[in-house]
Amino acid sequence: MPAYTTRKEHLARSAERIPAQAAIFLATEPVAYGNSTLFLSMSSDGCQAGQRSDKGVRLRGDGVDQLALTTADHGVWVEESGLKSRVVSVGSDLAAERVEVDNAEFPVASPDGKWLLTFGQNMEKVVSGCMV
Repeated sequence: MPAYTTRKEHLARSAERIPAQAAIFLATEPVAYGNSTLFLSMSSDGCQAGQRSDKGVRLRGDGVDQLALTTADHGVWVEESGLKSRVVSVGSDLAAERVEVDNAEFPVASPDGKWLLTFGQNMEKVVSGCMV
């Protein structure tokens, strides 16, 4: 396999990319969720969770940096970063609904969505004591 791609090959793969708004510098970590794709974005406003659906691309945009996300069949959890990081559950509009784990980073949900694995500020592993 060649180490380069032709322009034609590059354009043929463009359907695999997340269409981004002009203000988005980077869109990464896509996750299928229902009929949409969730992703993390970097823009001049910081890092935000975004959603691509048949209605277009939407960013959360409330000024809180969001650095990681995870999903399970019935929920979405996002790491919000400020003076301390925390993992919050979010609704369909990506707005925080409830703090799940304080002082935590890098959330990973179990496939059934009953457990949430996070890492603490000093990278110690923390399994959420409550079922989410």
